[in-house]
Amino acid sequence: RPRESREKRLCLVCGGETRVSHLGVDLCRACAVFHRRSLTRSFTYRSRTANCSTGCHCRKCRFVKIDRLLAVPALKSLSTVPARIVNEKATTSTIFLSHLHECYRVMCETRLLSELSARTPPPHPLEMNDRDFIPIPATPSALNNANIVFLSAILNFGERAFTEFSQFSKEEKWKIATNFFHRFRLFESGYRAEKKFPNDVMKSFGSYTMYVSEKVAETFYQDEFSNKMMAESLRNDLPANRERFRRLQLHNEEFIAVVALMFWNFEELEFTEDIMKIGRRNREKVLAELQFFYKHKKVLEDYSSRLGELLLFIDIYSQLSRKLNNKFEMLNTN
Repeated sequence: RPRESREKRLCLVCGGETRVSHLGVDLCRACAVFHRRSLTRSFTYRSRTANCSTGCHCRKCRFVKIDRLLAVPALKSLSTVPARIVNEKATTSTIFLSHLHECYRVMCETRLLSELSARTPPPHPLEMNDRDFIPIPATPSALNNANIVFLSAILNFGERAFTEFSQFSKEEKWKIATNFFHRFRLFESGYRAEKKFPNDVMKSFGSYTMYVSEKVAETFYQDEFSNKMMAESLRNDLPANRERFRRLQLHNEEFIAVVALMFWNFEELEFTEDIMKIGRRNREKVLAELQFFYKHKKVLEDYSSRLGELLLFIDIYSQLSRKLNNKFEMLNTN
């Protein structure tokens, strides 16, 4: 049954106004009806670009966007957040997002210094910072060591960023950290690569200070078949990954909001009801501050479509991480 709200909300697909959340997320009646009817039709929609601008003109892209929105657990939070939480009087700052960004900065610093210190010889201390460090080609052994540091930094991020995380058992912490790790590293690598390698879309970060590319892949493994598979994967995936960030041009607040939502996005895993509630509460908090950022700092009247695009990152990188893990499993068996 559609969920009614006293306040007008904006459809996350077309931007139209609605007081009702259809299908569990903020979809207007027109988009909900369009999606339901599309499921019963026998023909297939086609798109010229497969990534048309937001709106209702391209039925294929409209249908795909609705489908993806319905797969994102964080959107359930958006539609069920009580009015008192999203009301501008209740949320008058982005202090939580600022806190999360500082915790992320510490995580980055840990990875940066650990990886640079492991180089032989290590860089000069004046070059051991985000602005001046020189990325080097990734190697399997160096990446393995970097991933150990990365996972440790994620656990520390959880402790610093969210007070409840320290109360979880070791098994619960590890399950959350590894679930986050796989999707976050792909999301962050594209975001950082666009800043560090703006003129080379065929490069991306494999770790915090090491890059991967088609050329690196040619000699990455010891056997030619694995190298060809990796090179082909990078050739196909890297440009599309970079294009997402070029198109949206994320603000710091948007980036860290996606990071936090990814951290607490584990609806498909088994946890206690208490942990699930903590996850929902943190997602609601992040979404409320993100909406405040759009309304009052960016002064956007119609931010729903952009918010919808942002939340799609969660589903996109969940799918990409599964795809990448499957590829690595194939490489390891050869």
